[in-house]
Amino acid sequence: MELKDIKDVLTFAAFRPEPDNSNAPWAKRFPGRRVLMLSLSKDKVNWRSIDKKGQFEDFGSDEGDFADVAARNGEEWRAMTDNGWVGISINHRFMINLERNLPRKPGYRTMMRTNAKQILGAKYDRGKTYGIHHSPTSNSSLLLACDESLVKTTEEVLKNTNLRAARIGVGLFSMTKQLVSMVEEKKELAAMEDLLLITACSGSICALRQKSGQWSELRCRAGLDPEDPTQAVQMVAPFLNTATANTRVLFMNNETESRFGEIFKAHLKGLMVVDVTETDQLWSAMTAH
Repeated sequence: MELKDIKDVLTFAAFRPEPDNSNAPWAKRFPGRRVLMLSLSKDKVNWRSIDKKGQFEDFGSDEGDFADVAARNGEEWRAMTDNGWVGISINHRFMINLERNLPRKPGYRTMMRTNAKQILGAKYDRGKTYGIHHSPTSNSSLLLACDESLVKTTEEVLKNTNLRAARIGVGLFSMTKQLVSMVEEKKELAAMEDLLLITACSGSICALRQKSGQWSELRCRAGLDPEDPTQAVQMVAPFLNTATANTRVLFMNNETESRFGEIFKAHLKGLMVVDVTETDQLWSAMTAH
């Protein structure tokens, strides 16, 4: 046994998951390690660092294609991580749909990554990478489909920049899962007659309608202008037009006090809206599990 192995046992490091183990919770993969988080839109990249104590630190932003931004900022990014680990939020070229009666056999999460066709059947598209979140109270599921070519291109850019993907996900999907989980934990919300859950993240938006605890309708758009909420308002208009005095709205944005969020909420006047957005909402959602 080498000295390193002895030290790992004494510090319990031997019992922790490896950083590249995507099945393990984020917090257990990177204890005492600095990690960098990147948010990728069509023509802009935002980033935020996480220190060894898990606290959010430095942030930055640069406009342009991801490959070009990475070429300009790669050296700075590498200096903000231990061993080059990076978490990625993709904000375009994806779709979230509401599906019913999808299989929930044991190990379905791993199967969605390795053989999604076995779960999705005729709904499967070989050009997509998938994610799934089941409702615990009904046969409904949130199904994420992201362009596989975009994921592969992102991985290639990271490789060329001497960085490694700790997680490549869709921030809007992570935030939507976080919001529905919040509702599930509060009985008074879960039982509401008409509840509208809206998540917005850097030019993408998802609206999920829940009636008496059941997911009934979902609308989603990605790749919108993150500075102009006009298209986002148009997307949720069918839900707003059928809202009643009993409708309640929960809104979660990727960041607090944003121009997009304030203008968007102004279009919801007349409805009871609760903004549950917290500081570093996107990054906390991406690292929650």
